[in-house]
Amino acid sequence: MASAALGFVLLGGGSGACETGAGSGSGGSAQAPALTPAEAVAKAAEDSADITSLRYRITRSVPDRGQLTVDAAMSTATLAMNMDLTTAGRRAKGPLNIRFAW
Repeated sequence: MASAALGFVLLGGGSGACETGAGSGSGGSAQAPALTPAEAVAKAAEDSADITSLRYRITRSVPDRGQLTVDAAMSTATLAMNMDLTTAGRRAKGPLNIRFAW
């Protein structure tokens, strides 16, 4: 579970760390040096070492079902995950709650 949370953080943090600052509107001032992919992953891992929980939301259109929204929260301190899935379909009577605990 902890590795899944770390992987999620690394993907999100690593992609932002690869930017060189071009187009940031700095007006030609000095830019931070570009990081290699390995350096970006190492920096993201270092920056996220103290993270013990995260929360995210996904909204997507699903064919024949309509709009699907997933609200999820993960914790590495107690190794738990909670997800609420909501669809805009007529049959839905509220969100479907899924909980994982280890």
